[in-house]
Amino acid sequence: MGDFFKQEPRRVGTNPARAKARPHAAEDEAAIEFDTVELDSSGAGSFPLSTAKLNDAVAATLAVMLMVAPMSLGANRPLAWLVFAIAISLLAIVQVAGVAIQEPGRPMRSRAHSGIIAAGFAVILFSALQLLPAGGWSIGGVSDELLPNRLTVSTGATSLGLVRLASYALLFVLALEIGANAQRAARFMKWLFWGVFLHAVWALVALAFLDDSLLFSPKTAYEGFATGTFVNRNSFATFLSMGLMIGFSRTLGILFGPAPRSTRPKSWSNILSARVLSHAALACVILAAVAATGSRLGAFSALAGTLFLLSLIMLKSRQLSRIRILGTLAVAALIAIMALLLAGPLLAERMVLLENNALTRLELFKQSLAMIAERPLLGFGLDGYSVAFEMFHQPGLDTSVIWDRPHNTVLTLWSELGVVAGSIPVVLTGWCFCKMLAQVRERETTYVPAAAAAAAVVAASLHSMGDFSLEVAANTYLFIAIVAIGISKRV
Repeated sequence: MGDFFKQEPRRVGTNPARAKARPHAAEDEAAIEFDTVELDSSGAGSFPLSTAKLNDAVAATLAVMLMVAPMSLGANRPLAWLVFAIAISLLAIVQVAGVAIQEPGRPMRSRAHSGIIAAGFAVILFSALQLLPAGGWSIGGVSDELLPNRLTVSTGATSLGLVRLASYALLFVLALEIGANAQRAARFMKWLFWGVFLHAVWALVALAFLDDSLLFSPKTAYEGFATGTFVNRNSFATFLSMGLMIGFSRTLGILFGPAPRSTRPKSWSNILSARVLSHAALACVILAAVAATGSRLGAFSALAGTLFLLSLIMLKSRQLSRIRILGTLAVAALIAIMALLLAGPLLAERMVLLENNALTRLELFKQSLAMIAERPLLGFGLDGYSVAFEMFHQPGLDTSVIWDRPHNTVLTLWSELGVVAGSIPVVLTGWCFCKMLAQVRERETTYVPAAAAAAAVVAASLHSMGDFSLEVAANTYLFIAIVAIGISKRV
């Protein structure tokens, strides 16, 4: 394309030979007329820029929502689910309508993960089918007259749970859309990290200086432990661990990532830069909050996620031999264990009670499996575990306690949705994990969000094997957003 605004250099002399060869040059130049053509900046050419600005605004709004959600006791209440479902629905409408107006022919980026979305929709559909009339069945000798004439044992709980599942699906699709841009995905993860950091700071301040209180009310449980705005310390530990993976990934990305416009190895002055030290210091504040929760499994899962992240990024960088990587991991594990024990005396004290608590947890698993065996295919209904388990509760567990969850997310899914439908979320998590590893392997410079997401999956999944942290809505919101960013296709 020609440059209509480029001026020709001024002629300082005239060649007589050239003037004789072109006697009519002056007349020809005078006969040429130029028209000024103005380009309309409001046309289709500006649409992609406007769409990018829209998605940037949606990403910022979504990050704020994810950090506000835990303030209502971990969003573990039906009212919080309804509010968040409405908010995420409105945000999705704005994003879809805005993109449709700006770029009518632009395909949705989430179409690249249609298989995952379809499988998730199947879980929602199966949960909805549990509300259909289906009488004539019994549980453990309980009279049919005492049971609802539906597949679920708790119609109200399942109905509210469906609203929560729908908000999970919308959140996943929306995060896939905003995560398609590499720079936006990195910014979004940075915002999430800062949000988790602020939650960690609040938890430590409230524990040390504000009489160990919640945000708006005094504590009713877990006094002397950091719980932040959550009621349960284990749930809060999982929330912190996911933010910790983002923080450490940013630090390790600086240390082991490729230097911009340079292939030379990094010097110690670059490694010990203010940027690296500041990132590490912020992440260590979150780590201190994890120790202050007193959650044994939370500390273990955070440590495992950190070691996985360290090994993943070191292998990606190809800067160290495998022997040195193993040595680095061993030293890092030893330092982390000592730091956790020294920073959290209450955590060290609780290690003494580990055996007794483990026996109780194993008995709960055993009775939950017996309950699952009663209805292995249909389950007892979404969010119906607490009602159904009372029909199977044996004296081996304290009968004065209401066990509303089996402290294992897989057992919760199997008991409520059946073994087949309940295994779909587990399979989807593994599928997404493999996609994250593929992103790390294929990308040269924009792999850090995928690495952070993979480490978050490791930490949260390990904790969910012995607790119900991922069944708390605020944690699930954050987990889904991180997973979606980790697998989103970069453009």
